[in-house]
Amino acid sequence: LNAESEYESLRSFVEPVRQAGVRRFYIHARAAVVGGTHTHVWNREVPPLRPELAHRLASEYPDLEVIVNGGIGDIESARAVCKRPLRGVMVARAVRDSPFAWSTLDKQWYGIEASVSRTRRRVLEAYLDYAEEYLASDLPTWEQMNLD
Repeated sequence: LNAESEYESLRSFVEPVRQAGVRRFYIHARAAVVGGTHTHVWNREVPPLRPELAHRLASEYPDLEVIVNGGIGDIESARAVCKRPLRGVMVARAVRDSPFAWSTLDKQWYGIEASVSRTRRRVLEAYLDYAEEYLASDLPTWEQMNLD
């Protein structure tokens, strides 16, 4: 698919959903190929990232909250992608893989100092507490969701 046909496909999905009243859309910046021999790992690496499609959607539909996802590995990348008219960015693996780096988000993005000192140890302990709560819940693990 080229960028224009990808955008038209995206728009043809968003328009009826928007008409039904949905106002917030999380747009993955990479078009995945479903079926065949393509794996989730292939889909994460091969199709190009196109955050400009989310930007275009947000520009053409200013009444929507458009949040982009995909390929954001650090705070600077998030800042570079998250420009108006987008309303936000979504990250997952980057936070999971480097929780300490993301613990400075409030300071780097908003200039807000943390109320407690965040050492690597404190961040790791908080992350482990979260992991223990998650594993004790009925929610599926990453392996069960087959995302890695």
